[in-house]
Amino acid sequence: MQITKIITDETLRELRAHGTEEFPFQYNQEEIRKYDEGKIEWHWHKEFEFVVVTKGAVFCLIGNQRILLNTGEGLFINARIIHSIENCNQGVISNILFSPDLIAADKSVIHKKYIKEFLESDSSHIVLKRDEKWQEEILRKLDGVFAVCRKKGMMS
Repeated sequence: MQITKIITDETLRELRAHGTEEFPFQYNQEEIRKYDEGKIEWHWHKEFEFVVVTKGAVFCLIGNQRILLNTGEGLFINARIIHSIENCNQGVISNILFSPDLIAADKSVIHKKYIKEFLESDSSHIVLKRDEKWQEEILRKLDGVFAVCRKKGMMS
């Protein structure tokens, strides 16, 4: 069942857990129009997020940027970045959220050398379009991840 409201604390940190401590990963498929006021309100979370528009179009707002994403286009959102998603044209998205710990444990050398540096960088997001080869590759891999999630019934 799709949620229809983002619950946050006073800092706009989303309070809903994304996955579990044992498996810090969550898949969602969401019709943006079903949210209160037709949008996913401003929020942030400690997880990385990939969003792909599977139908229609949406506006992704990150800081003061307003990014139009059409069907097949996507976005990577860094952890701890405040963002919102608005319905534009009957927008439906698939997204995954996952803890940086899923890539490398917090105290590992890999985390300290690569993940921590990225988390603390100025990189808030990356737009993914199918006309760039490396971005197309990411989007194709995400399509595969979403298909596995649907097949395994992992939808929240």
